[in-house]
Amino acid sequence: MLNCRFVFCHLVVLVPILVLLGQVARADTLQQIFDLSLARDPQIRAAEAQLRAAQSGRALGRAGLLPQLSLAANYTDTRIRGDAANTDAQSDSASATLDQALFDLPAWYVYRQGDARAKQAEQDYLAAQQNLIIRATRRYFQVLDALDSLAATKAEEVALASQLNQARQRHRAGGVAITDVHEAQAAYDDVVARLLDAQAGVGIAFEGLRVLTGQNHLQVAPLRGDFPIAEPEPVSAQAWVDKALAGSFALKGAALARDAARYNAQSKKWEHLPSLSLRLSHAENSGERAFGGMPVNQDVGTSSLTLNLQAPLYLGGAVSAGRRQARHQYLAAEESLNQVQRTLVQDTRSQHLRVGTKVAEVRARHQAVISSQSAYEATRAGYRAGTRNLVDLLAAEQALYRARRNYTGTRYAYILDLFRLNELAGSLRAQHIRDIDDWLDPTAPLPRSLVERSGPGLPLPAPMVPVERENGGEDGAE
Repeated sequence: MLNCRFVFCHLVVLVPILVLLGQVARADTLQQIFDLSLARDPQIRAAEAQLRAAQSGRALGRAGLLPQLSLAANYTDTRIRGDAANTDAQSDSASATLDQALFDLPAWYVYRQGDARAKQAEQDYLAAQQNLIIRATRRYFQVLDALDSLAATKAEEVALASQLNQARQRHRAGGVAITDVHEAQAAYDDVVARLLDAQAGVGIAFEGLRVLTGQNHLQVAPLRGDFPIAEPEPVSAQAWVDKALAGSFALKGAALARDAARYNAQSKKWEHLPSLSLRLSHAENSGERAFGGMPVNQDVGTSSLTLNLQAPLYLGGAVSAGRRQARHQYLAAEESLNQVQRTLVQDTRSQHLRVGTKVAEVRARHQAVISSQSAYEATRAGYRAGTRNLVDLLAAEQALYRARRNYTGTRYAYILDLFRLNELAGSLRAQHIRDIDDWLDPTAPLPRSLVERSGPGLPLPAPMVPVERENGGEDGAE
């Protein structure tokens, strides 16, 4: 019995730890971040609430065209005491009234306005979903970019620390001047400051994820190195403009807002017309009255049919003022639609050019990494031979790490620009998230040395491809 309790107690302690380790070992992916954001992001939830409110507005506008049924009932007990006689009376009544508009042109346009507003809200909600894809992807890649920057800066710090130690040893041996030590010390101090900034950047980036999902994240899955960089399909900028003009949710929403303003103007325009309505009513009244001790019972039933014709003649100028106001609101909505369309064409062309430029830039920066690697190796060989000094070696190494950071950052910017292009065209969907998710590696291990140096619990990515070192080292030493 004692052994069973011992095993049970250990299981109670170990199971949560194993579960936690299982969660930590596998990084969050972009799809997981997006799914959490879709359920918890305040902006998308507010957009959904606005959609529901606008859909209720459609029903409110339709109510003015449908029958209006009301019921009423009352009970009265009256007692009068006087010198001549006493009167006691009880009465109750019930009535039902049905009103139906027969001709009310403004009410019809109010309904059309509510319907247009509801459709506009639907387009706005679809645009909000696209915007959430952009925001989730941007926050995710901000984390990856911050982690890459921290990894590169950490590797640079390790290399510069080793070179500083070598410079000190050589100076003590009389091999180099004290200026080399000072140069190495200055470079090391600078990278230490940048490392602190990079560590803060990681924390800030993870906080951005928490704003979207409402929960903390320990690490995210990195983008694989073989992610393809390709031109957008279709290649033609005009084809993307045509797609945007046909599919942009922002443009569709602006067009529906214009339509709603036009229906409102029509409603105000016809407010001077007479309206015709029908009323059917039926009432049942019953009562008992006692006068001078003689009870009298009264039961009366009344039915009526009424045609009501109303024609506003003069309401203090409100009809004319409302008509003018609605007209100008329609003109403003029309111009807003023109502005949205022109801006959409410009933004689509610019974004298409930006994506094409990013494709070329990624390739150029990849080549820059290769060239910087070769330059560093040549400078290191010259430093060993005595033809290059330490300053040249430090500059070459810093250029290599800078080229690597720029390369990874440009890949993330390419994906974001491609997403923005699809957003403008109205073709950005959750499938794009899944496509990117296929190129993430959620099982990428954390660099243990980087975690230890940067503090416990700080999420870091796998290190970038290290500079080739002698004897299998990774510290930048000779």
